[in-house]
Amino acid sequence: ITEFTIFTSAQRFGVGSMRDLRGLKVGVEEKGLPILLLQKDPQVIVEIIPDFVQGFRMLVSGTVDAVVADRWVGSYVLAENNIRDVKMIEEPISLSHSAIAVKKGNMTLLEEINTALDDIRRDGTYDRIIKSWQPTEVVFKTREQLRRQTWLITAISAALITALMSVAALVREIFRRKRVEVTLRKSDEMIQASLREKEMLLQEIHHRVKNNLQIISSLLNLQANFIEDEKVEGIFLECQYRIAAMASVHAQLYKSQNFAAINFADYAQETANQLFRAYTTSAGAIGLVIEIDEIMLPIDTAIPCGLLLNELLTNALKYAFPGARKGEIRIEMQRTENGVRLVFKDNGIGFPGDVDFHATQTFGLKLVHMLVKQLDGSIEQFSDSGTRYVIVFKGQYHKETGDV
Repeated sequence: ITEFTIFTSAQRFGVGSMRDLRGLKVGVEEKGLPILLLQKDPQVIVEIIPDFVQGFRMLVSGTVDAVVADRWVGSYVLAENNIRDVKMIEEPISLSHSAIAVKKGNMTLLEEINTALDDIRRDGTYDRIIKSWQPTEVVFKTREQLRRQTWLITAISAALITALMSVAALVREIFRRKRVEVTLRKSDEMIQASLREKEMLLQEIHHRVKNNLQIISSLLNLQANFIEDEKVEGIFLECQYRIAAMASVHAQLYKSQNFAAINFADYAQETANQLFRAYTTSAGAIGLVIEIDEIMLPIDTAIPCGLLLNELLTNALKYAFPGARKGEIRIEMQRTENGVRLVFKDNGIGFPGDVDFHATQTFGLKLVHMLVKQLDGSIEQFSDSGTRYVIVFKGQYHKETGDV
């Protein structure tokens, strides 16, 4: 079936049938059914066009108001020649059936064609062809449109592939990070478990060292009970206090969360209280003032420093306040740029003038010098309203940095 259709400018409205063409200049080919249809109405101004390409260009330029052409032919010409701003009226002005023509007098060929048409009608081939093509709409595209369409499809495909590759890469990166995160988490858990194990081990070591030192102190105490010489018994007692001073360091390390250093202010107070209970008989006769900054000392510094403080306290309590003499002992410790400054002072009878502090033969003061040397420090002794010792040594533990 051939559909003859009206084509007009895209900006023209009000044209929908043959009657609407009256008074308009309509382009049509010189031969064919459309010109015969248009010539039946004298009010339609017929304009012969050389071909449809020229006709549609005349329509765009305004030379004609409409063009009548076969629906499919017109659509193809518009698409192939990229002619725009033309619209097609959907309702055709005429429908005509196509036919097969042969040369006049060629009855043999005509008979063969008619026989073949009868055969395909009888076996259903004709109906299948009609049914197959009847609902099909043909859309014509120009080579340029096809090229652009191909380029667009290619560009979209490339963009889609790139996007998919990016997504795949992102997914791989996510999984990689997830694996790294799991590995790090497991590693961190192992490290934390190892640290907890080491902390427990250190805690147990300090606990056992403290217990062993206490056992030694107890053995010395038992042995002292069988000693009749008071001087020898006193030596045993002093050894017990020295051992107790070392045990106290390990006890503080065992109790604290920091197994590397102790707060020396707490340690000094505990050691002083223990020695005061042992050496003073009158409560309040000797006062104690402790002014120590919050200084953390590592274990290899805390033990000699604790023994040093133990010796100075013991000497002061034994010799600085004879009889019922009252007085005061001061212990001061401050940070310096290079380490720690420890000042031990009492207002007792003072250091004997006939004794050379640096060349003394007493075990206690010899031990003091040995401990100061172990601390890589220095000690000075002054006799002003009693006895004053100034000890300077390097090394303290900083809570913030963990440095010694």
